[in-house]
Amino acid sequence: MALSDVWRDLGNYISVYTDNNFDTVPESPGVYAWFYPIKLPSMEIEDLANEMSCVQNYDAKFRGLPSKKVDIDFNWKKTEVTLKTVPDSAMKPIAERGWSEVKKSNEALTEFRKILLVSSILMPPLYIGKTKNLRQRCIQHQNLSCEQNSFSKRFYDYAQENSLGSKSVKDLIFVCIKTDEINSNSDQVGKDYFEELIEEVLKISAKPVFGRL
Repeated sequence: MALSDVWRDLGNYISVYTDNNFDTVPESPGVYAWFYPIKLPSMEIEDLANEMSCVQNYDAKFRGLPSKKVDIDFNWKKTEVTLKTVPDSAMKPIAERGWSEVKKSNEALTEFRKILLVSSILMPPLYIGKTKNLRQRCIQHQNLSCEQNSFSKRFYDYAQENSLGSKSVKDLIFVCIKTDEINSNSDQVGKDYFEELIEEVLKISAKPVFGRL
């Protein structure tokens, strides 16, 4: 099969799930990612920009917006400098003009909301992982008391602290790529490291903000 043939039958590889159908996630090996759903928090477009900026500027090491104090020693004195990330959510005038027109029409507003939600999977993922059972891992991530996973706790705490529209992992979008069919065509050595290799490549490429190094 030619490499480009995967685009002809994309549904055989990648699937998207929400809280409406988490119970249908396949019990197969694969890699997965969690995405933040883009939804209008209010009728002010700036509120959406602020929320998405807040989400995407999270740093898992600092469990919030990154900030660090650094001491610089000069000859006769020491200076303390604080470095921190300042979310930039300023909307361009063209977006503000477009929003003022879209919100005038219920039909246009409904279509705009749909496109925003679908576009969620075009955003950087919050978390990327691998597993031998996608459904089991999806359920584990939704469980705050699951000790083997701290992503759900990190997200929950940050969402509560910043009053995000999506309050827990159950409100997020789960996207997975099954690897069982690909694995069936690999030799045993390849099978042993398949998901691990894909996970690392995806993490390096996407840099999921709620993921740990």
